[in-house]
Amino acid sequence: MAWLSFFGKSRKTGEADHRASIEAVKAALKTRQNVTVFLPHAPEERWRSFFVGVNEGPESWFYIDLMTPDVSAQELEPGRTLAVIRCSVGGVPHEIRAVYAGKENFDGFPSLKFHPPVSVENLQRREFFRVEPKRSEPVDLAIQSGLNETTSALDISLGGVRFRASSKVSQGEAFELTMKIPGAPSSVLSAMAHVRDCSQTNMERNAKTAKPYCVRVEFDKIDDRAAHSLNKYLFNRQRELTLVSP
Repeated sequence: MAWLSFFGKSRKTGEADHRASIEAVKAALKTRQNVTVFLPHAPEERWRSFFVGVNEGPESWFYIDLMTPDVSAQELEPGRTLAVIRCSVGGVPHEIRAVYAGKENFDGFPSLKFHPPVSVENLQRREFFRVEPKRSEPVDLAIQSGLNETTSALDISLGGVRFRASSKVSQGEAFELTMKIPGAPSSVLSAMAHVRDCSQTNMERNAKTAKPYCVRVEFDKIDDRAAHSLNKYLFNRQRELTLVSP
């Protein structure tokens, strides 16, 4: 089924565990379970709905009831709006990301129709979703203490950021960094972080680049304003990547 090919992009867990997660979520979609919906135009807002069912034809669309409070046509664009739908599957929280397809009656009731899920995550095993910034719109970083240099993010998530550095740093080393997030109302956002790993491939070593080390850091403390701006950026960037993917 097409359903399985879409779910195949979702998780990095073992194959058996992945199949079990797929079957569990398929079952939840059929049970009119309550869900919480998040939309990209207002990532801090929450809408309530419940699963109506699944059309298990070649496309495997799924349907939820009209959301509460009401959502305008400008906030839900068919083929463009990537929604995040959270539900409980066997008592385990899951997150489904899917593109809205339009309004349609299902079993005689007005419903919201969605394309097969782009991804499904078991949130108890969640790894923060990372995105790669556009080259034309980089996430600029300034590292204080230790490295004391400026660079750009290779990828970034709510949990941390990966970047290239000119010198090696030790695992666990802590420092403060500032970020310039594209579109953020404040020009500079700050966070405290520590090094998860620092590596150098043979290719990078032989190329003799100015920044041969790849460093991944985990955020230890990030203020609410920075977290809000970063979350909004990640949501919108993921939506862009989903819509342009083949």
